[in-house]
Amino acid sequence: PVHALVDERRSTRRVDARLGMKLLAPGLEEPLSVDATDLSESGLYAHLPQACRLTVGQRCEVIFDGGPGLEGLAGESRYATVVRTEPVGDPAERSVGAGLRFDHPLYL
Repeated sequence: PVHALVDERRSTRRVDARLGMKLLAPGLEEPLSVDATDLSESGLYAHLPQACRLTVGQRCEVIFDGGPGLEGLAGESRYATVVRTEPVGDPAERSVGAGLRFDHPLYL
């Protein structure tokens, strides 16, 4: 199920959801399949493999696969900018957490 988070720092409502998506960005040889762990009308947070090397300010395209309670998003796409990145996990299996801000709102 989709749940609203209590500690909200964004200007739009954020939902805690596991949402599959494809990420296309310059430097990636092919679309990258990743999961977003939360979503709002203005952006999302996703866990990416460290090897993808996205950087703050980089532009990308997100194409949604949908997810439980969010099946209506399947096939939707948005252009976004990487606004923050951070290492996630232990050093042996580290991934990158990335916050992306959409160019245009995603109406939930």
